[in-house]
Amino acid sequence: MITLYDLEFTLPGKTVSPFVMKTRLALNYKKLPHRTVWIKDHELQARAAELGLPINDISDGAPRYKVPIIHDSSTGVSVSDSARIIAYLDKTYPDTPTLIPAGTEAAAVALDAAVLTNIIGSVFPAIAPRIGSLMDEKSLGVFRARVVGIIGMKYEEFFERPEFERGIWEKAAVGFSVADRIFEKARLVKGDASADEGPFLTGKDITYADISVGGALIWARRVLGDHEEPWEVLKGWNGGRWLKLYEALQPYAVIHA
Repeated sequence: MITLYDLEFTLPGKTVSPFVMKTRLALNYKKLPHRTVWIKDHELQARAAELGLPINDISDGAPRYKVPIIHDSSTGVSVSDSARIIAYLDKTYPDTPTLIPAGTEAAAVALDAAVLTNIIGSVFPAIAPRIGSLMDEKSLGVFRARVVGIIGMKYEEFFERPEFERGIWEKAAVGFSVADRIFEKARLVKGDASADEGPFLTGKDITYADISVGGALIWARRVLGDHEEPWEVLKGWNGGRWLKLYEALQPYAVIHA
């Protein structure tokens, strides 16, 4: 059995992280049995160290634990970081659909960087303040300081300045258009008429790119909710491509507790 470690939030289904959702999409697409263990954000460092889980972030010089992390009881292996987890699943379970074919690892990392910059990064300043309302009080303190550093204003002030948020979404539309062009160029390079038959990058079959972008879309939708104006706007961008992809991935977004 594979255990997926995820952060616990107060909304239904508990999960928020786009990177954990990306991992969950891969596990479900591969039909690999797994369960979710929930950890509160303020408990993550101590709990992960206690469980002997791998560190996966040294960006500021101080090693830190970040989700997603999996532990595979059938092999005794623990892996962190969504791309590394999916590569591990591909190699360990070769009878399941491959998401990162051998020799494409660098392309997968480059794709993730593009998604982080143009999709997740572009909307994060608008989504992060809403995430705070879904956290327990102990976890909120550190997160609040992080958000203030990103948006450059007091946490509460964000919700009093709708014009500031509109500017974020206007810039985000540009980032999503960059991703849209990547999808379109990939279809042209493939040169396969069947690519037009489905919402996925190569047509009817899910690829690593679909899961990378899809994890971000599901994250945005879960935090924004169904009827918030930003989600309504996002759904219409680039000919409705993002809504089609979001809906097509829903069968693989099931949370196994």
